[in-house]
Amino acid sequence: MSKKKLEESNTEWQIKDFSSKEVTLFKYENGFCNEHYVLREEDGIIVVYNIDENGNEILKEKTSINTQYLPQTDLIAIKNGIYIYGNEELYSTLEDYE
Repeated sequence: MSKKKLEESNTEWQIKDFSSKEVTLFKYENGFCNEHYVLREEDGIIVVYNIDENGNEILKEKTSINTQYLPQTDLIAIKNGIYIYGNEELYSTLEDYE
C-alpha cells in the first residue's frame, strides 16, 4: 500500500514514519492513561502511589528499597515526591534506586 492510499483510508491515525519495511502510526486520545505515579519516602522506604484522574494518590506498592543510603539530593527529591509517567519509567526509576 502506498503512503497516499494509507492516508486516504485511515482518518483516525496519522503517519509518523513510512518506509517499505515499516509504518508507524499514531493518534491523540483524550482521557486518562492510569500510568501516573509518585514516589515518596515513608518509614525509611520508597513507596509508590498511583495518581487517579482526580489527582488522588492511591497506594500501589511499598517497596523494599531503603532510603537510608541514598544521596542527599535523591532523598530530598523523594521526600518532595518524584512524579513519573508510564510503567517503563516507573520500573526504570525504581531499579536505579535499588
